[in-house]
Parts: sequence; structure tokens; C-alpha cells
Amino acid sequence: MTRSISRQERRAVRPRIRSGPVNRWMLYACTLGGFAYATYPADGNDAILLSYSGAAAIGTVFSIVRATKAAIKDYRLREGLAIAEVKSTDHGSAREATFEERAAVGMHDPGSGELFGTDLEGNPVFRPTGAPFALIEKPPGVGKTVNLVVGSNLHRALLGYSLIAPDVKSELSVMLAPALRKLGFEVWCINPAKLHRDQLGDIELNPYQALIDAVYDEGGEKRDAVKIAADIAALHLPAIKDDRNPYFSNGSRRAILVALLYLALVDPANCTPTQLYRLLADPAAFLKCCALLQSVETSNVNDPVLEVARLEARNMLDRADKNDENFSSFLEGATQRLISFNPAGHLGDYGTNAVHNLRALRDRQIIVFIVAPLSHLREFSDFISLLTHNVIAACKAKPNGHPVHIVGEEALNFRFHDLVGDLETMRGLGVTADLYIQSFAGLERHYGKEAAAAIESYADVRIYGGLNSYARAKHVSDLLADETIRKQDGSYHTVSMVELNIASKETGRRYMTTDEVMAMPKGQAWMFARGMRPTRLRMLSYAEVSPWRDWVGESPITGTRLHAPARIKIDYEGLKEKKR
Repeated sequence: MTRSISRQERRAVRPRIRSGPVNRWMLYACTLGGFAYATYPADGNDAILLSYSGAAAIGTVFSIVRATKAAIKDYRLREGLAIAEVKSTDHGSAREATFEERAAVGMHDPGSGELFGTDLEGNPVFRPTGAPFALIEKPPGVGKTVNLVVGSNLHRALLGYSLIAPDVKSELSVMLAPALRKLGFEVWCINPAKLHRDQLGDIELNPYQALIDAVYDEGGEKRDAVKIAADIAALHLPAIKDDRNPYFSNGSRRAILVALLYLALVDPANCTPTQLYRLLADPAAFLKCCALLQSVETSNVNDPVLEVARLEARNMLDRADKNDENFSSFLEGATQRLISFNPAGHLGDYGTNAVHNLRALRDRQIIVFIVAPLSHLREFSDFISLLTHNVIAACKAKPNGHPVHIVGEEALNFRFHDLVGDLETMRGLGVTADLYIQSFAGLERHYGKEAAAAIESYADVRIYGGLNSYARAKHVSDLLADETIRKQDGSYHTVSMVELNIASKETGRRYMTTDEVMAMPKGQAWMFARGMRPTRLRMLSYAEVSPWRDWVGESPITGTRLHAPARIKIDYEGLKEKKR
């Protein structure tokens, strides 16, 4: 099908004439014209010279005519070729975002958010304005920490955010906490294992503090107390979507709920995971607490939390009386999920001496690192999950407080109780978050396929790099969609002279095919921002950004501190002035 050529397209092309036939005939014309001029007699009476000059002049005219015809033909040919290069969007309109398009949404401005890297021309690419959530998918070993996480912590801190940063490798805190303190920030390192204590210290927090605060609140927050207790129970013992027999897991969660409410109401000073473990591991003690709840009184005669605790406790007493075997299974399931908080472990009795509260993040800027030993990551998973849940509860309790940013490095090593719902809630609370995952399949296993798809769709920014999964590379290729390209075929035929016939047609192809996505250099990634064309990123390590490279300390894992020529300089003093 032949596409009509518009007048604008014709005007847009300026073909250059460089054809051999044109040049040849013009050369003839110049040579003959010069000969005619040279042989023309001065007095005009020499017949022989006049004949030579006249013949040369006739040849000159003939050559000019032939050259003109060849030039017109060549011009039209080149005009057609140039117009044939003009593509429509009939087969796809895939392309990358331009600098102007990115600048229109603040992606050139350090004040809008983190630095994600540069485009292929070296222009910095920052987070778009008004994009609170990012999902970064990169397999191990492609530089999530040095390229993104380190810079995210530093940049957000200097933009004035409170930070919550789980440090599951005990690396990030060592590299950043001393520098942030020198810069004047208040830094908390929650460090139950006492790792690198000389550099980090240890701020002790109670993982159940949100529940205690809600139980003893005299306002509307008290209505959330039972819900918080149920969420904590679900964090300790997550529901399995395809569980064919949820009876026992539901019973275990109910046992955890009763024990939590008992501790919060009767013994808040010891309302800790270890004390919960002790209570559930001793059936006699648990039954005693259930019985005690029926007679205990609080300062509030009509305490609704106590009423719920009594109802749930009576339920457990009834089950113990009617089916002791099932009751024992409930406690066994609950105890097994709390084994990491046993008194002899790293987390034994942690929180008993807590004097700090994560609610302070909403009152003032605080940088919080949750430090966990890499060798005991599974043991610390619930602990990290409980503290992140405390942060969200604190933000709900004070919706208009100081802005908080969650740096979720290795986000599949802990969990949010209801991440899909939390993302919607956090958007309204002014809480932002970046989730770094090693694989999308891991996200599906962690939260379920439907929830994983929802999380990906909720993310305002998505970055994919270093992919070695064919399915994920194909996913990125599909996101990039099709572009329209021009395909040209040439052929020669000879009549009196050699001529070139060119057939041009449009077709579609993936902007980047699956194998091309998988073959991308390690230091490149694709970024998709909501409402924007994609951007191909060139990643930057913290060592290539000034002044980050001067602040970051050595990695305790590698023992090295990266340093390289600065490619990007961020003027934080200028940002402060702009805020004022």
C-alpha cells in the first residue's frame, strides 16, 4: 500500500545532488565552454576558430541540458528516498522519552527525588515529581546497593525526609551512619545482634510498641488496637492463599492474638515477642492468662479492647476444654513461628528496655537503620517486618507529620502485612517507598501472583536491569512495545544506462527484542515512569556523584570504598536555598 506524500513532508526534505551522471555532464559543459571561450577569435574573422568555438558552444549547451535533466531526475530520486525515510506510526509509536519531556515532570531537578542514573547522552535522570513509589527489579550482583540504595539514603536525608532502611546485609549502616551523623542528622541503628557497635551503637525499640500505644490511647486510635494485634499475628504467621485446611493456622493466629492482648492489657512493660513466646510455649500459662482476662479490670470500665480479649480468650478456653489435641496444635503452630524470639537467641528479650518510639519519625527527621546479620537473615525477618509495620502504624496515627521514606533494600527478606493496601494508605499519608527485589517470581511467591501484579501496577516508577530471566526480559520488551520502521529493497536494471529501483515499505518491530533486553550491558537499565515514555538509564555508582563519594565509608563486606571521577555534581546548598 502506497502512502501519499504530504506537502509538508516534501518541504521538509532538502536532498543534495551528488549523482555521477550530473557531475559528468557538468564537467563536459565546463570543459567545452572553456574551449569555446579560448578558441573564439579576438577579431571575429577567423572562420576556422569560429567553427571550433561554435561547435564547442553547441556541445556546451547540449551538456548543460543533459546535466539539468540528470539533476532533475536525481533530485526527484533523492527526494523520494528522503521522504521514504519519514515513518508513520501505523505499526507502532515506541520511542524513548526526550530530555524536554523528562524536564516537564521534574526529572532534571534534584529536588524532585533520587538520582536514578543518566540517559545515554549523560544527562542526569531524577525521580519524577509526585511519584511516591518505585519498584526496582535487579538480580544479585548488578549493583543495586552502590548504584541506587546508597544514593537514595543520602539524597532523601538531605531532602529532609525521615528514613527507615532495613539493612539485611549489615553493610549499608556501616557505610552511611557515621557520615550522616557528621552531617548533623539524628541516626538510630536498631542493632539487636550488636554488630559494629562501636560505629553504630544500638537504639532498642519494642516491636509491639504500636499495639501498646493503641491500647492505652484515649482517642480514636484505640479503635485500631485489635486490628494492630491481628496484623501482628498475621505477620508472625502469614495466611497461605491456597491453604486447603486453614483451621489450624487460624487457630494459631487466634492464640497469638489473645496472648498479645493479654500482655498489652495486663503487663505492657513485658509485652515483647520473647514474652509472647514464653506464654505460648507453656500451655498452662496460656490457659491461666485466658482465665485471668475474665476477671481483670482496666481504668476504663467499658474498655472495648478488654471486651474483645475476653471473648477471644473464652473461645480458646472452650476449644481447650472440648478438644485438647486441636488446642495443643494451635499453640504448637504459634510457638514454632516465634522460635526466633526465644530467650537464648539474638532477639531474646529484645524490646524490654526500649525507651524510644518510632512515632518520633513523624515529629522530627530521624534516619533509622534496622541492622540484621546476613547469616541470620531468616531469624530476623519477622523482627524487620514488625518494625516496618510500626512505622506505618505511626504514620496512620499522625497523618500530617514529618515525611517518611522507606528504603526497602532486599524487600523480599521481610514483609508488609498487606502491601497492596498499605501502598494506597501510604500515598494518602505522604509516605514514600522504594522496593528493591531480586526477581519478580520472588515477589509472587512472597505475596501471591495477584498482589505482585498489583504492586507492580501501583509503582509510579519501575526500573528493570541486569535481567537474566527470559520471561522478565520479554515482559520489558512488551512494555517497550513496537516501533514503525522503513524497509527498503533495491534492484538494478539496464536499458541504456544503469538505474536503481528502490521499493520502500513500513513494518513494525519490537523497540527492543527479548534477546536484546537480556544482552543489555550490566550498567544499563530501563525505567518506566507513570505517564511517560521509557528511559534507558546508564547507572552511576555513588563514587561518580559529588559529594556522595566523599561521604560514604568502606563496605564491611568487601573492605573497599569506591572512588571514581565525578560525572554528576549535586548542589545541596542550592537546594536548601531553593526550599527557603
